[in-house]
Amino acid sequence: MTVREQSFFSVTGVYQSICFANKVTILVVEGGCAGAGSLLALGCDFVVCGPQAEFHSPFASAPEANFVLAALIMRLNRAKQWALGDRPLSAAQAHAAGLVNDVADDPLAAARAMARSISRVPLDGLAMSKLMTGAVMDAQGVGQDFDLAGFYAQAQQFGQTWHG
Repeated sequence: MTVREQSFFSVTGVYQSICFANKVTILVVEGGCAGAGSLLALGCDFVVCGPQAEFHSPFASAPEANFVLAALIMRLNRAKQWALGDRPLSAAQAHAAGLVNDVADDPLAAARAMARSISRVPLDGLAMSKLMTGAVMDAQGVGQDFDLAGFYAQAQQFGQTWHG
């Protein structure tokens, strides 16, 4: 298997592929969102949730969680509180923090309406917006944090401790 294939097929590669995808990604959340679900919320372009949704921090259970991405999305102080705390964010808190774009009684219908709206944007405009978004994330170290997270996950697998 090539290095590129190993990276893509690893857990980190999945989230990195979603985060830097050429297509617009929309996540719908109803109920509890933790671990892999919270990582998806960080990586998708848009997140729509129901009013009862809760977002648990992925950092305790998923070493591949990208803190740089969380800090970009939520601001550093909110990301630290989420990462270091043991309480999930309610739908309203996640919306106020910037993790969620919309809280709706029918999140699937709201996501479909969002997708229809996005589909009316000219393709060149979407492509340029995604390219610029990816460049900003890359410049802020999101890609590097994905790489380090993979390294950290491997170290944990072999019982080693990360000391920064």
